[in-house]
Amino acid sequence: LFRSARSSRIRHIYNGVALKKEERIEKVPNLRKLFNLPSGPLCLMMATYEPRKGHDFLFGAFALVKAAVPDAQLVVCGDSTAAEKQAVERLRAASPVGSSIHLADYISHGAELVAQADVLLVASQYWESFGWTVIEAMVRKVPVVSTNVGGLPEVVGPPGLAGFTV
Repeated sequence: LFRSARSSRIRHIYNGVALKKEERIEKVPNLRKLFNLPSGPLCLMMATYEPRKGHDFLFGAFALVKAAVPDAQLVVCGDSTAAEKQAVERLRAASPVGSSIHLADYISHGAELVAQADVLLVASQYWESFGWTVIEAMVRKVPVVSTNVGGLPEVVGPPGLAGFTV
């Protein structure tokens, strides 16, 4: 609700991602230490545990990655209802590469998690308007592989520049 152009309540939200290290509130866990991961490539997905985020699709695709890169590991961080997370846990347990897929709850300061990854994965199957984690990865020079759903192709950009949409 804007009263006038001179209102003191108007705020500007500038485009971009802040990289101010002094704003860190808490220590972000080291994902490799948290899950006792080997030194191979670390793939990261940060999303709610909702079906539309494509965990089933991702786990199937990750099985192909493991065939080509046996030491790859996948960490999935997110928040959701207990039932949704349990459904994703069942998918992980049923996956032939489930021992290389690690599920975590929501971890604050996700940008610092992105900085630990070798690649950010976005497996959304529908209703993905923007993909903020893509921007977080891009600013940290972490390549992105995403589905071509919603606004993701526009955010990721031309193939190979910041990542790929499939």
